[in-house]
Amino acid sequence: MKSIKTKLIIYFTVLIVLLAVVVGHVSVRIASKALTKNAEEALYSLAVDTAKLAKSRIETQIKTLEMIATIEDISSMNWDVQQPILQKQVPKTNFLDIGIVQPDGTVYYSDGTISQLGDREYVKKALNGEINVSDLILSRVTNELVFMYAVPIERDGEVVGVLVGRRNASALSNITSDAGFGESGYAYMINSKGTVVAHPDEERVLNQWNPIEEVKSDKTQESVALEFEKI
Repeated sequence: MKSIKTKLIIYFTVLIVLLAVVVGHVSVRIASKALTKNAEEALYSLAVDTAKLAKSRIETQIKTLEMIATIEDISSMNWDVQQPILQKQVPKTNFLDIGIVQPDGTVYYSDGTISQLGDREYVKKALNGEINVSDLILSRVTNELVFMYAVPIERDGEVVGVLVGRRNASALSNITSDAGFGESGYAYMINSKGTVVAHPDEERVLNQWNPIEEVKSDKTQESVALEFEKI
């Protein structure tokens, strides 16, 4: 009897242990999936909120230029009259400088710099009445990466010029810098071609890091390139 009783105790003990292991494993998997789902939802929400913040700040800068463009003396397209106004306005904005583009593409900046922007896409769009912001581009004035904002200057319902504002390459990074996740997570932003335009590592922005392009010569970038293509 003792032998049978002992065997039963052993069998039931093993069975209980096995059940506990199985239940524990299932519970861990369920909990893991729940945590993963919650993390994904939190990340998605964070991305949406950050995108809204970026859009809001960009629109604020555009509104600033729109207000300046509506000043009567600005629409006069008389540079002698326009320059003093811009010189007073620049310190009140977040732009590095503001300029007036003539219909022939010549731009006059408040600091006296003159350049030619007639072939720039953002200028062409603005001359056609479209408010827009450029991608990250190399400034012909400073030879640095910048974002250019452009709004049409109108007089009597016609576009007579363009008001442009120049912002440095870190403008978007300043927005994403506050959007980290957890203790070590961070946010970054890429354009439609996969080029990084905002990142905590400023060098990646300045070097216009794009794993989709780099993978062509560096296969170690393949996994990152695939993720960027999905994004």
